[in-house]
Formats: sequence, structure tokens, C-alpha cells
Amino acid sequence: MFQYVILLCNFFMIVFGNNISYLSNNVTNSKYIKLPESNLINKNPTINPFIGFACNEYYKKDNMNYLITAAQYPNFGYNTNSNYKCGYTKKYVEILKYKNNSYVDKMLIGENNNEYTTAVGNKGCDNVVSCGIDNKLNILYYIASNMYGCNPSYDSDSSLVRINLTDFSFMDRTVFNDFPNKEKFSKYSYYDYKYLNAVSTASLIDGDSLWIGFGTSFGGIWKLNIATTPVMLLQQFQKTYMVKNEKDTMMGQQNEYEDYFREIKRSFINKERQEIYFIEDSGYNDAKVLIINYSKPLNENTTTLKTLDGLSYISDIKLDDVDKNIYIISGSLNSELYKLDYNFNRQRLNTNCDIDFLKFPPEWGVITNIQLDLKTGYMYAIPSTRYNYYGIVRINMKNIIIDVDTFVEFKQIIKNGDYSYFQPLQNSNISYINFDTGKLLLLGNSNSQHSFIIEYDLYGCSMGRGNVNNICEICIPGKYSNSVGGICLDCNPGYANKDYESISCNKCEKGKFTTGKHTVNCINCPAGFFIDLEGHNQCKYCPKGKYSITSTSVSENNCLECGNGKFSDVGKTICLFCEIGKWSKNRIECVGCSSGKFSNSMGLTNDNECKLCPIGKFNDINGLSSELDCKNCEKGKIGIVDGAKSNTSCIQCESGKYKQTNIICNECPGGWISNNKENKCDICNIGKWAFDKKMCMGCPKGKYSFVTGLIDGKECISCEIGKFQPYTGKQRENACINCEKGKIGIIEGASSNRSCVLCDDGKYKNTLNNCIHCPDGWISTSMREKCTICQIGKYTNSYKNYCDNCPTGKYNDKVGISTINNCIECPKGTWTSDIGNIHITLCKGCKKGLYGNELGMTYAGSCKKCPAGKFNDNDGLSNINDCKECSTGSHSDSGSIICKGCGVGKYSLLTGSSECLDCEGGKYTNKTSSYLCNTCPLNSEQNKYKTGCICSQNSYNTFTNNDNLNCIACNNTFSCNVNTNIKTININQHYWRSSDLSTKIYKCKNRFACKGGIINISSDDLCNEGFKGPLCNVCEKGWAKDDGVCLKCPEEIGRTLSLTIIIPIVSVIIIIFLIKTANPANNKKEEVNGVVKIFMNYAQVFSLASSFQINWPSLIRYLFERAKEFSSPRVSFYSSDCAIGWSYYEKLLVYLILPIFYIFSVTIIIALISLCYCKKRQKKIKKLKSTKSELEIKKYKEKKPSCLTFFIAWEKTAIVVGTFLSWPTIVTKTLEVLNCENIDDTYYLINDYSIICYDNKHYTYLIIAYIALILYGLGIPLLGFKLLYNHRYRLYDMHNRYDGSTPLSFLFLGYREKRWYYEFIIMGKKAGLILLSVFLKNYPRYQIIAASLLIQISFFLHVFLRPYDIITSYGLICNRLESVSLLSLVMTLSTGLFFGTIDSGYKLGTFENILIILLILCNGGISLYFFVYFVKLGFKSSKNHLQEHLNDDFKKNKIPFILKCCNISHKNIQALKYWSHNIDNENYGISLKNQMEKEIFANYFTEKKKKLSVLNNKLDNIKKRRLSVKLDKLRSEIQVMEKQRCWQTIQNNRLYNTLKNITMINKTKLSDEEREDIEEIYKFYINHGINYNTKMNDLYMKDLKGMIQSHHNIEMKNEIIRQESKHISENTSEEEIVEVTNVVDIII
Repeated sequence: MFQYVILLCNFFMIVFGNNISYLSNNVTNSKYIKLPESNLINKNPTINPFIGFACNEYYKKDNMNYLITAAQYPNFGYNTNSNYKCGYTKKYVEILKYKNNSYVDKMLIGENNNEYTTAVGNKGCDNVVSCGIDNKLNILYYIASNMYGCNPSYDSDSSLVRINLTDFSFMDRTVFNDFPNKEKFSKYSYYDYKYLNAVSTASLIDGDSLWIGFGTSFGGIWKLNIATTPVMLLQQFQKTYMVKNEKDTMMGQQNEYEDYFREIKRSFINKERQEIYFIEDSGYNDAKVLIINYSKPLNENTTTLKTLDGLSYISDIKLDDVDKNIYIISGSLNSELYKLDYNFNRQRLNTNCDIDFLKFPPEWGVITNIQLDLKTGYMYAIPSTRYNYYGIVRINMKNIIIDVDTFVEFKQIIKNGDYSYFQPLQNSNISYINFDTGKLLLLGNSNSQHSFIIEYDLYGCSMGRGNVNNICEICIPGKYSNSVGGICLDCNPGYANKDYESISCNKCEKGKFTTGKHTVNCINCPAGFFIDLEGHNQCKYCPKGKYSITSTSVSENNCLECGNGKFSDVGKTICLFCEIGKWSKNRIECVGCSSGKFSNSMGLTNDNECKLCPIGKFNDINGLSSELDCKNCEKGKIGIVDGAKSNTSCIQCESGKYKQTNIICNECPGGWISNNKENKCDICNIGKWAFDKKMCMGCPKGKYSFVTGLIDGKECISCEIGKFQPYTGKQRENACINCEKGKIGIIEGASSNRSCVLCDDGKYKNTLNNCIHCPDGWISTSMREKCTICQIGKYTNSYKNYCDNCPTGKYNDKVGISTINNCIECPKGTWTSDIGNIHITLCKGCKKGLYGNELGMTYAGSCKKCPAGKFNDNDGLSNINDCKECSTGSHSDSGSIICKGCGVGKYSLLTGSSECLDCEGGKYTNKTSSYLCNTCPLNSEQNKYKTGCICSQNSYNTFTNNDNLNCIACNNTFSCNVNTNIKTININQHYWRSSDLSTKIYKCKNRFACKGGIINISSDDLCNEGFKGPLCNVCEKGWAKDDGVCLKCPEEIGRTLSLTIIIPIVSVIIIIFLIKTANPANNKKEEVNGVVKIFMNYAQVFSLASSFQINWPSLIRYLFERAKEFSSPRVSFYSSDCAIGWSYYEKLLVYLILPIFYIFSVTIIIALISLCYCKKRQKKIKKLKSTKSELEIKKYKEKKPSCLTFFIAWEKTAIVVGTFLSWPTIVTKTLEVLNCENIDDTYYLINDYSIICYDNKHYTYLIIAYIALILYGLGIPLLGFKLLYNHRYRLYDMHNRYDGSTPLSFLFLGYREKRWYYEFIIMGKKAGLILLSVFLKNYPRYQIIAASLLIQISFFLHVFLRPYDIITSYGLICNRLESVSLLSLVMTLSTGLFFGTIDSGYKLGTFENILIILLILCNGGISLYFFVYFVKLGFKSSKNHLQEHLNDDFKKNKIPFILKCCNISHKNIQALKYWSHNIDNENYGISLKNQMEKEIFANYFTEKKKKLSVLNNKLDNIKKRRLSVKLDKLRSEIQVMEKQRCWQTIQNNRLYNTLKNITMINKTKLSDEEREDIEEIYKFYINHGINYNTKMNDLYMKDLKGMIQSHHNIEMKNEIIRQESKHISENTSEEEIVEVTNVVDIII
């Protein structure tokens, strides 16, 4: 409620108050003001090119804004005519004094002519790039740049214009080319002075200098003095530096070349550090910053160069001098915001996430500039270049979060007659914040095409801050602010927070509370209290009769009940017994025994247990603890009852009597008086007499008595004359008092001293009644009792009534002196401020350090100080010459006793020094009393106290303390502040070292792993969250690696565990599918399988490139990540490390055992399937025997092989598929064990840096790895090759899926018969890439070169060998896809050479950007190409399988299950039957278009099958393997030739059909004569084709027929037999020779 009251008050103050701060604003408003017309602005007709604004400068002395115009300068092409470009603008600049929406004054700078009669200063460049106001010199300046490089005749030279703001007058224009002392800044004559055309930035140091930067290749920095006329060029500087060019890292050779600090685009000043910064921003490299200490001379030693990693295309820079941060906007297409510290190190943007940049929405385009409101904690970003996103948005600087809801689009409603439209106010980015009014003023730049000024109201204090006396104060812990423009409020009772700048408070948990008064932490309820609610402001008491011994109690049940006889109040921690004299009532209170009673024991439970007071005593209060506490009756009184409750029961003894006991009174004897207070009778003392036995009366004044028992006052004795007695009741004579000293008496029995008279001055009392005169030199005392002599140091006055002291500066050492002149003056060098000095020694000597040169000095101030540089260590000196000079190495102030030695860090070279000098810069002394300072060693400087040396900026001490100093320069892997030693060097981001004493700095393998910094405990301090170990390349527990990045495991472990089960199941299903499709029933293969297989190869190789340490652009790396997701699940989705948590060696064993487990598992599964197959087969044969003939049974047995054949065939297929699919992964994992890296003399496994190499355990697994490489790496390919090699000429002789090589079809089907081995070439390619990825991981340049060459070789082999069948659809598709995928991989890997390695620091330029676009288009197009094929072929395959399934059911007169669920009409079922029966099963995997083409290939396959059934048996009967193989090869080549001839025949016929279609279609548009010509042409082609093919066929057939009986045929046959008989032994039978002869006959 209080908050709303405050806000309401603020509202009324804003509405009705004057000069109210904007800090309470919680809303904003934008106001669009059309600027008034001036010479250049809002002119009608409009000036072309458009005139906008370049600057908006505020001059605080006249409280005005100065608006500086600039002309539009388009980016003309290189070939644009120079005359057109250079004459494009008017060469005028206008300066407008602006206030309250009007121009107070204006100045036009340009040529004075009839059009512009007020212009001054002549024409000059109007491409204004920088402006400013020097408030000390009262000068406004602007700088214009010769953007097009025009010659001087165009008045476009870069120049500086100055305006005197005192009288708003033009001062001068300084053309940069006119400086006589300017430097060329280039070693090439072509570039001499061309940098003058590229002025890009300027920064002003008020009253001192103007610094200018040039944004070109050979530029530099100027320092100008604009206070003089003319302007002076003070200094020029071009920064050069050496660049390392990695050439041969394996041989340790490096080249260096000199480079220039170039392309300067921005500059700014840090006055606190006396530094000015210039930014190099070429766009193709990371930006660099040149740091200049402007308080020192400008040279190489006073400048430092630093690279801004990852930053380029910087559009704005702002300095936060409150929190010491630098904000940078970077990006070419869209922008990112970075926060850096004063050392240009990136900072985390907020505490909630570990990111160091803010990504602006891409649709906003480039953020051209930002404004900081450090008062409120808000930043304002200004998008101004992207259509529909011209505006401004607020950013909270605490956590750097864009408040998207605050985005305001800049657009103005334009009314034109009856309709209106929005005019967007683009490029409104010339901004200035007026903190007095709380407004941000924005103007359009030279490209804006509008002349509005936008007034944008700033927001008030950000949430977490509060407006206090017009200051936004950060809410301290215990306070919060949850509204913009609000105040800091105390956390409500029951809430607390311990953070600064909080926007809310946290509710206290049960058992804790706060009072609501600046509560930082919730307070524990103490013992005896409890809170059973959250957010409570006070603890509840344990009720009376209960107690609690625990704090932070959350329930009343924690309060325990008191035992009997005890009690407790609320909120107690223990129960107590009632005090003695009290009893416990209901355990909640103690009640005292009632009046008249007492109790001397504890634990009473009621009043009846209390005892009665005895007779003679009473008790009028409750709670007595003893009988002694019962009160006796007053003295002189006796009691009459027991248990009396008050003294009213006591009665008084009579006068003259006394109390003998508590119940009896006795009478006093004569001469005594009763004393009831003491319960007795008292006799009157000496000096008194008894009065009626009631009281004793004293003797009167002036009398006394020395006996007792007097009964009358007359018996008292009077005092003698000269004495008096002022009291009654005196007992002796000496009670009479003598008159005072100096006084005498005059009467007897005097009662006071008023009867005594004083002796006169100069007299003294001789007797009680006589006075006499004092002698000379003596005085009477004040009491006149005697005369005293004046002592030394004094003299008598004239009345002899007192001795006066000798005055200051004098003394007297004799008694009885009667005049002042007898006092003696103190000698020189002494003084006294006392009076009555009795001896010369009482004249005090001037203290050490002083001297006195006068007599009779009266005070210490009369002594004079020894001058500075001298000292005096003796007292009482009388001359200045007695002061001594200080020696070298010491000094003294005036009046010094001794000389002080110079302190550490100071020295004194001369004697008599009054002060010590500080050691000069670069020198020190750690000793006192030094007369010289020591020089600091190289790379060091004096410390703050000049007592020693510390390492300078950018250097560090190789020792851990400054007692030993060896400062060496820091390199680019870490940064060094002043006084850095080896332990405190600040490692840069992306770098790591093993300990705080190691100087070996390593580049981290992963850019997300190493955060850099200082090692406090261990090297893990250099790692980001989740990373640890060497090179920060090991994941913390609960984290898992994904592409080298440690990501936090999902919190939902249930999902991960379920995926651990699901993924193997899915994998098994996929493998079953591959096994099934790997062994087709015929010799055609599914096209979709080829698409998947080739795309898998492409994606695996493509994603493998991401593991190369290449400086891939982010977009290309994104494509790599997407390719990896094709085959590798992401950690965010699934990770076995999160689910199972195996170690590296455990996972290695799983990989190695998995193939064995797989073989064992599929053997069992296929054995079970084979048993089922056997039972089904036997059952079918048994059924056939009863119904079918032996021939049909034989055919069935041929179609369905034996159980063993079935088992062996599918076992082969399953093992081949599984082992060959897992081969690359197993080989990769096995080779990884061999690859180690040396880090600080310790070898670590590159794939898992938590594994130390070459220990006992690693040696064990090395042996296992070598065995696995032999068994898996070599064994699997060799075994597969051996199996295919044995059947190489019969691989495609498929009768069914169980014959010979058919179970191995996964390895060869789809390739041409001659290229049956191509699968092993692909395996070789994968093996090569695996070796490169494992063993060249630390040599990325050679890795990418080797990988590129390997893929190029693969491409050349593919082109040269043409491995895929060129007839079947599968082969044609695979050939096409393999070609484009290999070409794309060649391009991708080759372009990696242009991007450089990650460690090379190579920066991307325009050429590389073009490559990026080409790579994206290429690989994106490839992926789309594969996807289209996959969808198309997948649909085709699904359609064919559905047709086959329906056709099988309809043949068996069965209604398919899917149709039983639907109510389908008979007509539709018949149509479905026709559709399913129309399946194209006779195309043999070839794209055959008509029945004739199918018949051609049907004839080929039919004849092939007939021939193979006879020929293979005969070949197998030949026992000589070599001869059999040669004949097999010949048979295979003839089959290939016949197949190609069939295909050529079909292609020939298709050409003639094309001719037919062309002639038929075009005849309708021709004349009769043309139609006849076309008809003749057609007939000519057809007749020619028929004749040609007939002749060729006759010749072919004639030759074949002639071979049967011809001599040539016989000779050929005999030659074959003769050649082969050489290899036949003598034991060869005639039957074998005959068999060879028959085979040759069949082949021919």
C-alpha cells in the first residue's frame, strides 16, 4: 500500500511540479516533430541528393543542441564516372542551433552565391564523419571525408572545420592535405597519402588535443592541436606488429611478417585511465584495439595492441564509467551485444547463464547505435536499417535482457486528403540523451529521407533500483523494487533477500521469520517459539504450561507440557519449580502463600500446605519462604494471636515501660527513659539529663557536663573567657572551643565565635586576649596566629600581610626579600613562565631543536626553532649557530631534535635537506636513509610505495614473489596486469595450463571448455561448468560429452533409462530389416536401400569433417551438427554416459565384445527360426505326399531348401550385415587407444583425457587393441574379400536366396560384375578417414589435406571404375548419387584449406564468404536431392510391396485383413484385385517401358537360367581349379556382353520411337509438301534401321553358326584344350579331358 501512495505522490509531482526528474517515469512516449525549414533541411523543392544529419552535439554553456547536416553519399560502383560521383553533392554543410522545436540560429558553410547569400567558408566536403565540442576552448568542429577520392578541383578533400561558439562564428577550414609535415604511411608509392581520403573517426580531449583515425589499408593516427590558428599536426603514428605464419608445425618452423594496424573505424576515450582506443575492423578478421596512453609520448612503447576475439563489423561502442564496462555492438547482417571490462576481456552478461553475448532478433538487422542511461540502469538499442523495424527498444543493464515489449516503432501518420498512411522513419540513429529533461533526441542520417526529430521519453529507474532524491539508488539487501520508476521498499514482514538490486523478496520458510525492517536473512525462531506458516513476520509463543528446547520449530507439537509442581510462561525453553514460599497453580503460574503464612519447601500444590506465623509475629504479604520472614511486632509492641496477617494485632507498651518479650511490657527505673524502639530502658548519657523518664535533654550551649544521671540542666558547667561552646549536650571541658587563631575572647560562657575578635594586619595573637606587631621581612598570617618570613622566590608587600611571587622570567634564591627588585632575570637560552621561582635551575632551557638569544624570557614560545635541514640535540642553546646540518640520506623540519632518515621509496642527495624526494619513475629503494635509488630491471616498474619493483603491464614475474624479480613479456595466450607473477597470470579464454607454476600454455580442444582466468586451487578453475581435467576436456560427474562439449545430463533420468532400453530394440529392428533386404529373393535390389546407403556414407564423411580442427564458419559447422544428428543421438536427447556411466575402458570392452555377442545372439535366433522353418517344411511335405505327385514334392523341396541350408544362408547374411556395419566404429574405437598426447610430460589419451597413457592398465588395453585390430580391423575385410573372391564369377548367378554367394549379396549386389570388390574400396576409404581422424588430430592442416586427397582419389576411382550397374534402376540411381555426393565432399574438404586451422588465427574475408555460400548451396542441394529421391523411391517401394501382399492374398481367395475392417463394396474389391494383379514383377530391376522390352530381358534371364543349370554343374566337375576358374570367367564375361547387347537393343528401339513421336507431333502444323518430306524422312530412317540391324544380325548369327563346325572353331577348341592340358598332370583321366571339351562347346 505504501508503494502505491509513493507512486501517486510522484504522479502529482510530475503533473504539477516544476523541474521534476524523469527517474519516476514508468511509461514512455514518442513525439515526432517536423523540423522547421532551413537552407538545406525541408527545402521545397527537395534538395537532391538528400540532406540528413551527421551529428547532434550539446553545448552545456548555452543549453543548446547543435545539429550538423551531411549529404547522402551512395556506394557507387567501381566503374562509375568520377565526374559524376565527385559532383554528386552540393558541398554545403549547415549547423543549426536548436532549442524547443525551433532554430535559435543557423550557419551555412559553403560558397556564397545568389542562392546562398549567407554562406561562409567556401565549398568543402559535406560527407561529415565526426563532430564534437571542446567545452574548454568553446569550439565546435566537424570532420568531413573525401569518400570517393576526388581530386582537389571538386572541393571534396578531407578537412576539419572549426566554429567559435562564443559568438557562433566561422573560424576556418583545415584541409588535411595541406599539412606540410604529414607522413605517407605506405611503402608503396601508389598508396602515398591516399589514407587522407578515408578519415573515419575522431576523439577529443577537452582543451588538449583531437585524435583522428583513418580507415584504410595504409593509414594511421594523427594528434591535432585545435586550440591554435592554424590547426597544428602534433604527432603521427602508424602501429606495426609481427604476425606469425604457421608453415611447418611438425618441424617447428615458423615465419613472421610485418603487418599494419589498418581499417580504423571507431575510437573512444577512457579519461579515468588516461587512455584512448582505436578499433581496427576490416570485417574479414577479428577486430583489434590499439590502446594509447595519451599522457605519454606517442610511440611503440606507449601503445598496446589487443585482439577482440570473435568481434567484427562493430557498429557502436559505449563506455560505462560506473561499473567499468565497455559495451560493443557487432555483426554484419544482424547484431550481437558484448560486454567487456576495461582490459577488453569478455564478461558474462548475467549470473544466471554462462554466455558472453546478446543476440538481437535477426529481423531487426544491424543495431546502428546504443545509448546508456547509467542513472536508471537502462540501455537503449536503436534498430534503424530494416524495414518495419525502425525504432528503439529498452535493455536492462543488470542482466542484459531485451525488454521486447518496450519496442517502439518509429513511424509517422501522413494525411493526404481523405486518406492517410504510415511513413516509416528509417535511419533515425543520430542520437543524444538530455538527462535534464529525460528525453532521447533522434535525427535521421543522410540516408533517412525524412526531416523529423524524434523525442523519446526515457524510462525511470529500472526494477531493482529506487528513486531517492532524484538518484536511482541500487536496492540494498533487504529491499526491492519491482516497478520501473519506483522506489526501494523494505521486504514485507516474513520476506527477505540478500542480493543487491533485487526485484522481489523471498518468502521465509516455516520456522523462520522477519520483522519487515530491512531484512536480509530470515531469522530462526528461538527455542520456546514456533512458526507453522511460510512468510510470517513473528514467531508464536509456546503457551503457558509448556516449553520447547529446539529452535526453528515448525509446529506447536514441538512444545512439551511442564511436569507436576512446575510452571512456565509463554515462549519458555524450560519449566521451573515455584520459589520457596509459593505453590504451582495449573502449571501456568506460581501463587505465593497467603498473608499470615509461609513455606520453607518447594513443590507445593495448594495454599493449605503453607505454615502459620507464631504469636508475636505477623505476615501481611504473600509468598514468604521462611518463618524468619514472619515479621515481629514492632519494638515496643507485643502480639496476642498466631497467623496474624498484619501489625494491627500488635499493641503498644505504655510510656515509661519497655517490651521485655513479644507478650510482656516492664516499667523503667528512676533516672532512665523508656525506649520502645529498642525494647528497653536507657540511662541518659554524659552531657544530658532525664526529662519525665520520657526523653534525655542535652546541656545548653556554652556549657558542658561530665557525669550521668543528671535530672536538671542547671547542673551543667559554663566555658571560661576566650572560649565558646556552640552545641548542646557536651560532656567535657575541652568541648569549649578556643577562639580562632588570630582572635581573642571577651566574655565567659560564650555560645558562639561571634564573641571572638581578629588581630589587626601586621599583628599576631600572643595570648587568648592579646595581639603584637610582626618584624620587617615577615608577614602576619591571615588568621593572625603568628608571623612568617617570606621564602625564596617571594618578597613582602608594603602591608606585611602577604608574600608576593617573583614575576615570570625571574627567580629569587634568598628568604626575607622585601622588594621586587631583588628578583633576578633568567639567563639567555632559558625561560620560565612560572612565578615565584626559587633558583636559577628553575629557568628552563630551550628544548632540543630550539635556541634562545634574550634575557628573562617568560614562555617557551620565546625560544626559536632551528631552521629546516638542521637539528639541535641539546637543551638551552643560546645561538642559531648551535644548530647542526643534516647528513645525506636524512632530512629535518624546523625545530627538529634529530634528522630523520629518508623512508623507503625516498632519498636525499644533499646535506641540510629539508625534505626527501620520491624515487623517480622506474627507480626504487627499500632501505631507509638512502641517498640514491636503484633502477628497476627490464619489463618492470616501481611499486606504489616505490620500495621495490613489480612487473609492468603485459609482463610477469617468473618467481612467485617480488623478492626475486625476473619479468618477461606475456604472450597472446594470457594477459598480465601490473604486478603479475607466474601464479597470477590470467589465462585467456580457450587456453589452459596444468598448474599455477607451469608456463606451458595449451590451446583447448573445445572452444566451449576453457573460460580462462587465474588458478586459485587447481587447473580446473580454468574450466567452464561441467568441464575439468587436462585441457578442460573431461566432463564432470553428471555431465556427458556431445561432439566434444560437456552437456548436463537430463534431470529426467527415467527418460534416459527408457531410451537405454528402446534404442537397442530399435537398432535390432533396423538390423533385422537390413538382414532381410540384404538377401533378396532375386537379383534386383531396392532402389531406396541404395539411397539410404549412399547418403549414410555421405553424412558420415561430411560430419567427420567437423572433427578436424579447421576454422569452419558457424553456418558450415551448423550443417556438420545436423549431419551428426542423422547417426548420433544428442546428449540433450539421449546419452549412455548419463544413463549407465561406463568408464572409457568399460565402453571399449563393450564395443569389442559386441560383435561376438551379436554373432552369438543371431546364431541362437536364426537357429530358433530354422527350427520353426523345419517344422513348417516337414508339415508341408507330409501334406503334399498325401495329395501331390513326387515331381511336385521335388519342386517344392528345390524351392524350399533343407534346414541346414536355410540356417547357413541366413547365418551368413546376418553375420556379414552386422560385422560390416559395426566395422568402422570398432576400428575407430580400437585405434583411439593407440593415440596419446603429451601434456606437461604426461601422456593422455586424446579421445578421453581422463585416461593416462602407458601405465599398466593402458598397456593391458593396448594389447587388447592390437589383438582387436588384427581380428576385427584386418580379419573382417579379409574374410569378406575371401568369401567374395571364391565366388567372384558366380556372384550374380542367383536362383534363390540360399544358393552359393546369395547370402553375401549385401557386399556386392548393385555393383557391376567386374566391380564386385568395390565395397572393399569404400571400406578402404573409411579406414583412411578413420586413421586421419585419429592420428592426425593434432595436425589439422595435414589432416584436411589428406582427407581432401583421399576423397578426390575416391571420386577418381568412382569415375574410372564406374562401379554401379548402368542398366538397372538401382545402379543408375546409385551412380548418380555417388557422383554428386563425392563431388560435394571433395568441394567441402578442399575449401576447408581456405578457412585455415583454428589455431592459425586466420580470419575470413570476402572470398571465404563466397565459399560459405557455395558450400551451403552445394550441401543443402545434395541433401534435398537425396530427400526427393528417398520420398519418391520410398513411395514406389511401399506401393509395390502393398500390391504384392494384396495379390498373394487374392490368389489364395483370401480377403486381406486390412479390408475386413472396412465396409468395401464388391465393385471396389474387384478394382483392387485388378490393381494388385497389375504388378510389374517382370522388369528385373530395370526401367522397361513396354512389353517388348520386358520380353527381351525375359528371354535373356530365361536362357541364362537354362545355361547356368547345366554349365555350373559341369564346371564344378572339373577338379582343376585354375581351369575351372578361367572357364567361369569366360562364361561371366559372355553373360555381361549379352546383357549389354539386350540393353543396347532397347536403347536403339527407343531412339526410333522418339523419331516417330517427333514426326507425328509436328506434322499437324506443316504444309502438305512438308508433311510428305517428313514422311519420307521417317520411312528412310526406319528402312535404314531395319536393313542395318538385319545385316548385322545375319553377320553375327552367321559367324556364330559357322563356329560350330568350322575349322577355326575346332582349332580354337583344341588350342584351349592344349593350353590347359599343360596344367593337367599325367594322372588326368580322359573323362576330365572330355568334360573340358564339352564345357567349351557349351560356352561357344
